[in-house]
Amino acid sequence: MRRITRASDDLQREIRRLLHVNELDFHAMEHLISEGRLTPGELARRLGISAALASVVVDRLEGVGHAERTRDAADRRRVVVEPAAESVREAMAHLLPMIRETDAAFASLSPEEQRGVVRFLEATLASMERQLAELHETPVPQRRATSDD
Repeated sequence: MRRITRASDDLQREIRRLLHVNELDFHAMEHLISEGRLTPGELARRLGISAALASVVVDRLEGVGHAERTRDAADRRRVVVEPAAESVREAMAHLLPMIRETDAAFASLSPEEQRGVVRFLEATLASMERQLAELHETPVPQRRATSDD
């Protein structure tokens, strides 16, 4: 699992490099690509950042051509952020070879093996989600001043 996590981190870093975005902007792109369009406020909530910072993120994504702000057709007062179609294609071009390979590897397993993999991954995800919820509820401890402070 540690190797998979590291490889995933490395893969994301290389895709960010190729897309000319930092980590936060990359995560914003992930949300936009999966949802299609979000308001800046929705994007801020998903990223766990302030509305002001979300606006900066959208500005950067617009600046490199990965997103654009538009008015909502149903409510012209409402601004939505949409991923640029070319950026979605570019990001998917980097991810599809890996997706196809992992799909093929999974398909090569027997139904019993597939069920075992799914059970393991679901249990791993449930454990991670429980730990995340626990950490989210844990207050940040005060740091004691050191003699160097």
